[in-house]
Amino acid sequence: MMIFLTSVKKMIKSTAYFINSIVKEIADAFYWSKLPNNEFTNKGFVIIENFLDSDLCDELVQVGIQNTKEKSQMIADNVWINVRAEATDGKDSKVKNIFNFNLLNKKLDDLINSNILTEKLEAQLGDKVILKTCSLQIDEPDTRTKRSWHVDRNPPPTFKAFIYLTDVDSELEGPYCAIPGSHKWRLKRLLNIFTNLITGSKRSDMHRFIGERDDFFLAKKGTLIFSTQTLFHRGSPKHERKTRYMLINYFKAEKYDDGKDFELGKPEEWMMN
Repeated sequence: MMIFLTSVKKMIKSTAYFINSIVKEIADAFYWSKLPNNEFTNKGFVIIENFLDSDLCDELVQVGIQNTKEKSQMIADNVWINVRAEATDGKDSKVKNIFNFNLLNKKLDDLINSNILTEKLEAQLGDKVILKTCSLQIDEPDTRTKRSWHVDRNPPPTFKAFIYLTDVDSELEGPYCAIPGSHKWRLKRLLNIFTNLITGSKRSDMHRFIGERDDFFLAKKGTLIFSTQTLFHRGSPKHERKTRYMLINYFKAEKYDDGKDFELGKPEEWMMN
């Protein structure tokens, strides 16, 4: 009897999640329909070369190296490092993130506070956004634990501004990968969620409906990429050589922002501080 009741509860929970996903997809379609018709809104990303000075890129890499730790911890006031190897899912085990990284370098902090990234993204969207955090992502070579194609979350949309701090001249050097236009794959995304609910897979991962693809971004350091995170994306599973350093700035559409501080990966003992 208990097994039956547990199964019923699981089915009800999954059904509610799927219905909520349908509602979110409808809301997301309406959101994008109101935005300008341009490269960013059609492809889901736009690339801006030579955004950041090469010397500053090198300087920020050194700041990252000096502050890299092997365990998740606070490393300065309101700055923390999250070590993915500590996660239980075993994915992206060679990735580390330093959140609020701009607080460790005045030049970067001045750039972030100038709102230039926010203004450039708003110009693409024709809508207001809120910058939640600036992070440094450190990707060591990894061909075994890279997460598959996925979205960061179901709608409403979130956005990121990636800035390469090291040259990425080959798929073997860990480029960002994203499928153009996949933020509008509504039926495919719902079918994927439905299948994942049945199989118990992670709901936002796309295992079955994408074949082998070469949608990756090779670029020189200083290159800026704006991307919506409802695109299906991943880190390159062929990352065999050299550590990649990248700034990742997290944005939310202002109308969907809950006003809460960004605390992803923050050590639990500091969450209430």
